[in-house]
Amino acid sequence: MSVILSRLQRFFPLDFEFVPEYYLLPDECDELESHMLVHPGQTFIAKPSKGKAGQGIKLLNYFDELPKASFESEYLL
Repeated sequence: MSVILSRLQRFFPLDFEFVPEYYLLPDECDELESHMLVHPGQTFIAKPSKGKAGQGIKLLNYFDELPKASFESEYLL
């Protein structure tokens, strides 16, 4: 779903302004860490991206709070 949203935002930026900024881990870890350093205390929702039915969702404010699994499998923030 994140890939589809990314494409739609690229082609129709005004129509998809409502979509919050997100990061797909582990590919975008560096970008997420940079964003979190610039915006300290901002809350992110971390969730496994495939077939977990809501299990493993976490709220976090700092990069070091990321679940270790997010560096090994896909997580969406």
